[in-house]
Amino acid sequence: MRILPVLAALALAATACREAGETTITAPPGPKPAPAITPALSIGCMTPFLSTATRAELAAAFGVGNVVQQTVDGPEGERIGVTVLYPNDPKKRAELVFADDAAGAGFTGVTVTGADSEWSGPSGMKLGDPVDAVERANGGVFTISGFGWDYGGYVADWKGGQLQEAAPGCRTVVRFASGQDGDTGKVTGEKGHQSDSVGMRTAMPKIVRFGITWETALPQ
Repeated sequence: MRILPVLAALALAATACREAGETTITAPPGPKPAPAITPALSIGCMTPFLSTATRAELAAAFGVGNVVQQTVDGPEGERIGVTVLYPNDPKKRAELVFADDAAGAGFTGVTVTGADSEWSGPSGMKLGDPVDAVERANGGVFTISGFGWDYGGYVADWKGGQLQEAAPGCRTVVRFASGQDGDTGKVTGEKGHQSDSVGMRTAMPKIVRFGITWETALPQ
């Protein structure tokens, strides 16, 4: 059998086809790898903010460059160590606290502040929401500590409402400040005031900080 002449003829035929403008068919490229999914800007008693969360896990979720350790001003002139998400973006910045800050373990809570923040909190709350909106989310009135001191404006008692404990050991944290035209003269100092009191309604409180705190740590 004359195999070599036949192969040579096939090669010449293939060359002629290419020279005549016939294109070679190639397989389509495979699908591109899916991008990493960054957690939504939502705070609650849920992933990724469970009490078992570590700094390393949050860095994996939000990106290593978006999770840094900083020292910030705390109440009564104290300086405290926190872990900050998105430290260079005021719209995404959030502060996290770990019981063991050095190791980034023992997650105890996360809060956000700042007028331009894009974060939402439990029941969809946003910074700037008025006190009556929080009452609706809670399903009832609650107690707010008086304004004008280091712990002023924080919700001191949710009165058994829906925001008191969204999960076992997880409490919603909300701090209010008086509205632009509010008068805090009757609701200052450490004494607590009911959210629907005349004094609080006159002050027109709005949310300036919110988050969650784990009061009962889950097994690590």
